[in-house]
Amino acid sequence: MAYFSASDQRTRYKSTERILETTREVLVDPAVATALGEVASELLTLHDEHFYIPNVKHGVILRPQSIKGDEAIPVVSLFPEESLYISPELLELLPSQKAQLAAHLRAHGITESGSSDDEAVHEIQTAMIESRANSIVDLPPHAAAGTALPAEGIGLVSDDGLHSVEFQLISRPIVTYKVGSEKDPIAASNGVHEDVHVTLAFDNAVHPYDATLFRRHLIRQELQAYHIQERAGVALYHASQNPKYYHNHDRMNPAAGVVESLRKRLNVGKEDPFDPSDELYDLILTELGDDILQ
Repeated sequence: MAYFSASDQRTRYKSTERILETTREVLVDPAVATALGEVASELLTLHDEHFYIPNVKHGVILRPQSIKGDEAIPVVSLFPEESLYISPELLELLPSQKAQLAAHLRAHGITESGSSDDEAVHEIQTAMIESRANSIVDLPPHAAAGTALPAEGIGLVSDDGLHSVEFQLISRPIVTYKVGSEKDPIAASNGVHEDVHVTLAFDNAVHPYDATLFRRHLIRQELQAYHIQERAGVALYHASQNPKYYHNHDRMNPAAGVVESLRKRLNVGKEDPFDPSDELYDLILTELGDDILQ
């Protein structure tokens, strides 16, 4: 495991801090606030009430004792080719995720309303944390940012043996950036994208167990994140409100424009505009898969 000095850790902290600052600056920009409406307010709430910069010690991401609250979301920067272990408390489910899990168990006859919900949710969370022991977060060489969504396949049978259910369970997200990426003009654009992933994690904990359907769900979320990222960037570009970050359209993340253009062209007429059509799904997997899912 690589050794990082106190100076390196300060660099890590300052890098993360700057990315959060620039992303927040974009979200409060009048042009973006108008273009995104309530979404901008929702993303700002993450910055004001949920995000924190964790400690990193001996290669492990740790929540500082000063950070309280069940809905705290860690944001950490990684050095090139660095992998960090996730401490167990960072794998705990968010309150909203616990509620979704409990509702899913009731809907499939695994539990009934009441104390059995809490007990079942606690047991599943404990098993998930144990299963995910020694989990790591990292970034591919080409990626400047990502949101880790620790997932676990769950299979359950009711006590009476009459009901069963299988699903993928997403736990607390961990946002990652590459140290040094804060210097890139598109850093704030990437920040908006990752913010969207976090908001979706609050409300989308339970996914299909089937690998193909699970991947479709993940791609749907990517399409939604790219859509909002592109809307924010275009709003800044046309209004020329923030030339420091968007002095021309080429400085926006080009992936957002490419993916959004494909979605508009291949998802025409879809009731859910972000649910990928078969053509779009196949194109993403064959041409964009490794990039769009980072």
